[in-house]
Amino acid sequence: MLLSFRQTLIGCAVALSTAFTAAQADVTGLWQGYGSWTYDGSSIPCLLTIRFEENQTHVRRHKGQLQCDVLTMHSDPLMWQKNGSELLLEGEMAGSWSENGIKTEELAGDNIKVSTDLNAATGEYHEVWSRVSDGAIFYDIRANLKRSK
Repeated sequence: MLLSFRQTLIGCAVALSTAFTAAQADVTGLWQGYGSWTYDGSSIPCLLTIRFEENQTHVRRHKGQLQCDVLTMHSDPLMWQKNGSELLLEGEMAGSWSENGIKTEELAGDNIKVSTDLNAATGEYHEVWSRVSDGAIFYDIRANLKRSK
């Protein structure tokens, strides 16, 4: 009786360990959809396309593009390392991940921070470009995305 109880506990521990190491934000794939780009109080419709790859150790953005009638913006490839539920860029805290998606931060030049939130379950995407020194918002990008793998 004691042996089977011990085997059951070991089996449960292995299953839990596997479940926790296999957990991901589930953002892998090509995400595409329509949304809006807001700048200086004006909002225009845009098409957003972005590709992510995720594994046990990192989240990688392969490319991204925001296409509006008046502009096109591109996101360069970038890779965040996973450390627990945190995402790191060059060893510094730059976001987080959970089973619901990712939240990332990156610098886009002197004094400009880009914060991104992708909900993998709903496809809701939000990106904010702001000034680091005072938090003033330059761009506010929102979209409802669908994924194809």
